[in-house]
Amino acid sequence: MSAGTQAELRFAFGENWAHYLAHLNDERITRAQEALRTLTGELIGRTFLDIGSGSGIHSLAAVRLGAARVHSFDLDAQSVACTSELKRRYYPGAAYWTVESGSALDKNYTQRLGQFDVVYSWGVLHHTGNMWRALELAGEAVAPGGLLALAIYNDQGFWSRYWRVIKRVCNRMPRSLQPVYAALTMAPVEGRELVKSLLKLRPQQYVQRWTRHYSDRGMSRWHDIVDWVGGYPFEVAKPEEVFEFYRKRGFALEKLTTSGGSKACNEFVFCRRELGHSPGEFMVERKKGVSTEVTQEVAMVVPQALTRSLHHVGFAVTSIAAAAEAFAGTLGAEWDGEILSDPLQEAKVSFLRHHDTKEPMLELIEPAGADSPLYGFLKRGGGLHHLCYEVNCLEAQLESSRASGALIVKPPLPAVAFEGRRIAWVYTKQKLLVEYLEREKKVALA
Repeated sequence: MSAGTQAELRFAFGENWAHYLAHLNDERITRAQEALRTLTGELIGRTFLDIGSGSGIHSLAAVRLGAARVHSFDLDAQSVACTSELKRRYYPGAAYWTVESGSALDKNYTQRLGQFDVVYSWGVLHHTGNMWRALELAGEAVAPGGLLALAIYNDQGFWSRYWRVIKRVCNRMPRSLQPVYAALTMAPVEGRELVKSLLKLRPQQYVQRWTRHYSDRGMSRWHDIVDWVGGYPFEVAKPEEVFEFYRKRGFALEKLTTSGGSKACNEFVFCRRELGHSPGEFMVERKKGVSTEVTQEVAMVVPQALTRSLHHVGFAVTSIAAAAEAFAGTLGAEWDGEILSDPLQEAKVSFLRHHDTKEPMLELIEPAGADSPLYGFLKRGGGLHHLCYEVNCLEAQLESSRASGALIVKPPLPAVAFEGRRIAWVYTKQKLLVEYLEREKKVALA
């Protein structure tokens, strides 16, 4: 779980994760998977970076949720071994899931990894010894339109300083004594909870704190206690400090769960704005904890915007050149041999057209570059990949899709294949991947 510091005193998170991994079961994995989906939405076809992977349970969850590429790293050697062990158990041949040692404070390393659709670092960066630098580098790893999911300890002022001393003392002890120290430190807290449950004549409530406790990381209560008391280096931040830090760097806050003033973590999900977008371009409405971004033009064009027509059907193939003629012969279509490369979509595309121009085209798509999300899809068999609809207003269509419960997999970006017209990708509740193409190229207002 440690992501990178060279401080002299440093908690051995990997040892804790090794004990935890010995008791890992399908129920805990499922809980972690559900928590990750709730936090980030569907991951099908997306790239996922796990900074400070610890046990590797959330990297595993990302793979199970259909991520096209997962990269896990941790500075702690035993944490790397734990994540590697999970991969060996469940996905030994998954080339799209890589695990290695790395530091969240090493800019050369994080830049070499490139950018990801989802960057996840849960309860990690406050243990690096240089939290703000780690936050900076984590943000740089997020692709435009991508998500950054973080959990950072809440700043309690005096009590945060108190716990820093407790943690420092713990890490000066021999490792064999650290669990005993953790138990003694938390005994008063546990005693108070036990008395409360007895006074309410509900002793089972306290028992359930242990028998049914799983944190969002899928960790048992005992492992949480050892992790908390021993976790050092230890830094904290107020929610508004983290919010302002990322706002200045082009991020919009999507979700926030505060600790309620406790010593626990404040939880954030940020979205990195696309290149060229400024904070003033969006009106943000928040109701019941759900945020929506609505452009000012949507309200004016909604009645016409939802008029759409099927533009093409997309098939994923390993090689367009090798497959195109066979597709053309089978479907009675013509192929002109033109193959276009789109770096933003990390794909090569080519179109097959029917003699009747009113018929939708067939698009063949091939992965371009080592990090293309199409590799994961092809490893699962390839074939029919998506449907593409042409729409009058992309923003209005996306609002309609959100309202129906669909996930915006990739926000609007210009597409080489359509002369700069923007496309966006949506994953419906019926598990259908849909591409929406704006009918006319959007012209920026002066």
